[in-house]
Amino acid sequence: MSTTILDRLDLDAAAEARRIAQALRLQVGETLRRGGIVVALSGGVDSSVCAPLAVEAVGPRHVLGLGLPEVASVPGVAGNT
Repeated sequence: MSTTILDRLDLDAAAEARRIAQALRLQVGETLRRGGIVVALSGGVDSSVCAPLAVEAVGPRHVLGLGLPEVASVPGVAGNT
């Protein structure tokens, strides 16, 4: 029988996403007293997960995504093959 990682971890992904978004909302709005979140988007898994969590936390109008690809992922840059 095949199991997924969620089965093995017994994790409620939606509940965890809500918990993380709530923590971000509290940190940004109440602790730091800021109006939004800036997310550096490299194209990797980390930033691809952080961006929607930020949007969930503070709404799309309060999230700025900055595209910051790694040098190794940019075609035509010296040293990339």
